[in-house]
Formats: sequence, C-alpha cells, structure tokens
Amino acid sequence: MRVTQQMMSSSLLTNLNQLRQRTAVLSDQVSSGNRITRVSEDPTAGADVMRIQSRGQSLKQWKTNLNDTKSWVYATEAKLGDITNLLNEAKELALTASNGTASDETRKALAPGAEQLLTNLMAALNEKEPNGFLFGGFQTETQIDTATGARLDAFSLNDVTGQVTYNGDAGVMQRDVGPRLTLDANMPGSRVVDDSDPDNMVALLWELKTALKTPVIKDGNGDGSIDTDTNADGIADQDLNNDLYIDVDANADSVIDAPTATSKLMPKSEAAIVNRIKVLVAKLDSQRQNVIALRSEMGARQIRIEAMETSLQNTEVKLESSLEQAQGVDPAKAILDLTNAQTTYQAALQVGARILPQTLADFLR
Repeated sequence: MRVTQQMMSSSLLTNLNQLRQRTAVLSDQVSSGNRITRVSEDPTAGADVMRIQSRGQSLKQWKTNLNDTKSWVYATEAKLGDITNLLNEAKELALTASNGTASDETRKALAPGAEQLLTNLMAALNEKEPNGFLFGGFQTETQIDTATGARLDAFSLNDVTGQVTYNGDAGVMQRDVGPRLTLDANMPGSRVVDDSDPDNMVALLWELKTALKTPVIKDGNGDGSIDTDTNADGIADQDLNNDLYIDVDANADSVIDAPTATSKLMPKSEAAIVNRIKVLVAKLDSQRQNVIALRSEMGARQIRIEAMETSLQNTEVKLESSLEQAQGVDPAKAILDLTNAQTTYQAALQVGARILPQTLADFLR
C-alpha cells in the first residue's frame, strides 16, 4: 500500500493530539491529586467517588444538625440547673420564714428576696438563645397578643393575680443526626411549668412573696385588749380577745391548750401566715425534684450527643480514606508518568518537524 505524505501528516497530527490530551490529563492529576477528574475517565471508579461524596454531604448535614442540637440541649440543661438553684433558695427562705423564732420583721425583711427569686425565675423561663426561646416549643419567637397587641414571651405573669400563662406549645424539635437516627433538641416549657396546676413553681413563689408581705394583725377582735402577763415571764396569764396562739398544741388542732415556760405568744393572723409558708416548703421541694428529673433527661441527651460526635468523626475519617483510595493518585507515579508523556510529546514534535514542512520544492532539490 502506498503511503502518501497526506496520510503521514494526518497520522502524526492524530498521535500528537492524543499525546497532548494524555499530558493534560496527567497534569490535572498531579495538580489536583485526583486520579479521576471526569466520570467518563473511569465509570466504575467514578460511580464509587460520587457515592462517597454523596455520603460526605449527608455527613456534613448531620454534623450541622448535631451542633444545633448540642447548642439547644446544653443551654437547656444549664438553665434547668439555674431553676433548680432558684427553687432551692426559695425553699431555704421559706424554712427560715416559717421558723417559730422568726419575727414579723424578719419575714418582711425576707420578702424582697422572694420577689427577686420570682423575677429571676421568670427570666430563666423566658431565656432566649440565638435560636429563640429555650422553653417555647415551636414558638421560638415573641408572639403578639391579637386582642391587646402586647408582646408575649414564652411565659407571661399577671402582676395582679400572680397567674402564669404559657404562650408556647408542646412542639419538640427533632434533628436528623445519622441514618434513620434523630435527637430531640428542645424541651417545651409546658413540661417545666404547668400553668393549669395551682401549685406550679411560679404560683408557689408568688404565694411565698405575698405571705411574707402580709402584715400581722395583733388584736384579732379590734377592741385593743391586751393579754396580761402579770409576772413578766413571757407567758400570758389570760387571752382576753382569743386572738393569740402559743406553741403548746396537744391535740394538733392549731388551738392552744395551756401555756408553758417555753410558750411563745403568736397572734392568730401571724400563725396563719406561718402555716401558709410552712405548706410551701414541701411543695417547693417537690417542684425542685421535678426540675432535677428534667435536668437528668437533658444530661442523658448530652451523653448521646457526645457519643454521636465521636461516631460522626470516625465516619468522616473513614470516608476521607475511602475517597482517597477511590480517586487519589500516587504523586511519585503521577509525576513520572507526566514526565514520560511530556518527553514522548516533545519527541513526536521533533519527528513531525521533519515530516510536515516537506513540500513539492523539497522533492525537486
């Protein structure tokens, strides 16, 4: 078969183009560190790379969701701890105020402390993180009362009646943190304060504040009569107006039986106040125990979050290793292949330089 000049030139150009493409591919591999830059270069390996990259995107979203959940859970657990401390302080204050040795002046002095505890409790219940109210459920932003136009936080308190109202809902935010795995991020405020319960923590602190501020009426019948104490031993000889209690109550009916050397005179109104406060001690402790249980629940979530963080980190390392194996390139081998391809290309150019310039004039020499 006769080989023409045109055939030689066409073959040379085809080979040069293939060598140039090969050099470009190897150059991309060296510069990017990836063996596959297009799926068409290796469909099987390309499919593996796409699968791993897709899993990596899911992993990235799971980590974002986990961080968001972690922010909610840790903030909620810390705030429940603050509420626990507030209730403990309120209990201790109630114990002090209901002590038989506490005077009316002592209780009045404790009243501002109870009022401050109530203020701090409402602030804790309405805590607002960057993502919104901690205890608002799905209602993370301030609501507007359609009737009055007032701005409503997660909880609102009637300053006249002491009634607390929950303005959030029972919504629980769930976050996907793994394949078919979700975590609860928040805790609805209805689980912390049941506004339909007359003995909820806000109502108890309101009652404590009110009881401490209630004045003692020392002359129950208003006739100005005073119990006599002729020997000045601190024991009433008689109770003219029947408005004084003493500490001897043999049948536990809250009615004095007889004075003794340890008796303490106490007007009926003062005894009623002390009894009001005594009742609050156990109720406050019950509320504190409920909050401790909720805090323990959030603590369990923290443990799960830490375990999930470790798991996702391990998965991320494995995916990076798998991706490297699927599309990674051996740098030393890639550089050597690129050098050989460039050498071959340059040699082909030199050969072509001797073939392509030949014209009719060259044959007539």
